[in-house]
Amino acid sequence: MEENSIVLGYLENILGRSSKKSKDNHAFHCPFCNHRKPKLEVDLRTNEKGHNFWNCWVCGTRGKTIKSLLRRLKIEKSLATEILQYIRKGETFDYEDLQIVELPK
Repeated sequence: MEENSIVLGYLENILGRSSKKSKDNHAFHCPFCNHRKPKLEVDLRTNEKGHNFWNCWVCGTRGKTIKSLLRRLKIEKSLATEILQYIRKGETFDYEDLQIVELPK
């Protein structure tokens, strides 16, 4: 999704380079505990409730939205507003139908 790459670009400008993890998770170096490895994971995929969870696996700092991450980082309101315009606001997503396969007896 194009919005995710825009948000990722902003986050990399603020937090530094990230490494891609599973799905749309990206790991950054945590500014809260300054761990030597990138342990702050941010999920760029917005769920149906409008949440983008983020979590540091070392210090335990976490939140439900990128807005709360920006607030914790004390980002200026004008920049935060510019970033948040690219984040989805809790939409319903289409899910693919699963095909049921039976194993032989």
